[in-house]
This record gives sequence, structure tokens and C-alpha cells, in this order.
Amino acid sequence: DLLVITRSEEPESNWTLREFTVKNVRTVKHFHFTAWPDHGVPQGTTVLIQFRELVREHIQREGTTAPTVVHCSAGVGRTGTLIALDVLLQQLDTEGVVGINAFVHKMRLSRPHMVQTESQYVFLHRCIMDSLPPEGNLYENTDMIYVNATALREFHTNA
Repeated sequence: DLLVITRSEEPESNWTLREFTVKNVRTVKHFHFTAWPDHGVPQGTTVLIQFRELVREHIQREGTTAPTVVHCSAGVGRTGTLIALDVLLQQLDTEGVVGINAFVHKMRLSRPHMVQTESQYVFLHRCIMDSLPPEGNLYENTDMIYVNATALREFHTNA
């Protein structure tokens, strides 16, 4: 009894955007990130940060009229990493500081295994680091606050 019509499909190198009409009543915008292997991480942070920005622009444009659903095969690894990235980048914009460990812990209280693997957790940190402005905001991690993001970047480069 459900009629789904593909209205458009725009394949890109790292994702595909599709637009569907369901029962000729609701349009669904499908953002399919194709450059992320299960249990792994994308090749670099730039493509995921750009993809998140594309999704964020859609959410802001559509407001509450278009519910947002994020999913992957198990609904915890890639899903948790993308949700954490989105929320933490919003927090960085509004508060100028992020607490990655605290937010991942908070998500796991509602759904175990969010940000499923160590490599996804490290990748989330890299995404946040690569999103910091050059002048350096505070980057908060459980035991430390790095005031100088440039020095932290140099440390990670040399490590």
C-alpha cells in the first residue's frame, strides 16, 4: 500500500543524494554517504565534514517540517559518529568548546555502542580538530583543555 517514487538521483564521488515521494504526499530527501566502510572510517575528514554541512544546510532550510533520520547497517557506529560530529560542531559554533568524550558517553546512555570502534572515535576527534578555526578555540577532552589548537595540530602531525 506504500507508493515510493524516485524523483531525482545525484551521484557524487563520496555520496549520492536522492529525492523520493512517498504516497504522493511527502517528499523524502535521502543523503547516502557512500565513502564510509562498515566498522571503518572514511579516507579523510574533509568529505565527511562537507557531507555533514550539506545535511545541516538541508535541516536548517526545511526546519521542523522535514524530520531527520540517520542510519547505517547497525545504527550505532557510523550513525553515532555522524550524529556526534553534527552536535559537537554545533556546540563548537555556539559555545566555542566541545567535550567529545562526554557527548559520546551521553549518547551511549541511550544507545549502547554509539561511535562503535576506536578508529571511529579517533576519526571523530580528527574531524573536530580539522574543523577548528586557525586562531584556535578551546578543544576539551576529559582530562585536558588545549587552548592552542595550532600546537595540538603540530603534536598530532609529529606523533
